[in-house]
Amino acid sequence: MRSSRAFFALLLGMAILTQPILGNGPGPDTEYTYQVTPLDFSDNEAVESLYNHPEVVYGTNEQLDVTRNAANETFSRPEDAVSDAVRDLVDGRFLADDFGDQYYRLDGRIENGTFELDSDSVSARTVAVALAKSPENASQPIAAAVTADRTSDTRVAGAVVRTDDDFVIVYPTESRPVSDPYAVPKIISYALAVSFIIWAGVMLRTEV
Repeated sequence: MRSSRAFFALLLGMAILTQPILGNGPGPDTEYTYQVTPLDFSDNEAVESLYNHPEVVYGTNEQLDVTRNAANETFSRPEDAVSDAVRDLVDGRFLADDFGDQYYRLDGRIENGTFELDSDSVSARTVAVALAKSPENASQPIAAAVTADRTSDTRVAGAVVRTDDDFVIVYPTESRPVSDPYAVPKIISYALAVSFIIWAGVMLRTEV
């Protein structure tokens, strides 16, 4: 009978420790602030802030040179003859040319040891349309930021959201530590769980 109570206490202690509310401990949490920026496609003198999207590369000089060349004909080089920055273009869908105030659609690949890139110039609206999600399909922090709440305890990558006929880009801009509102109950729960586990260990050992 005593062993049954000990096993129950052990299981109860482990169950308490594995609860999601205790998962990150009783220390301070991190709060993320999201920026919501409307996209104004009428401004032809500035690249929109779409480069805050993870699928848009903000072009460096070397990336821009390669991408511009690839707009005329396929840029092809041995993989080991191009830099890491140029190879990174394989992972992007678009590139922001802040100097030329335009975007490029990217088609990069590495095949049989050869890096190849094709590109074509596209408008900011084209980029936004290709990347946009509806508020219903956006992640919770992104959807909440569009409507009202621009802080969250979860960090997600930037996203373009379409609302009616408008587009906004939402992305995290800063983080700060905040006090954990559940710190006291977490500490009490930890103490109880550890007590149960220790008591169960002692009871089970005395029966051996």
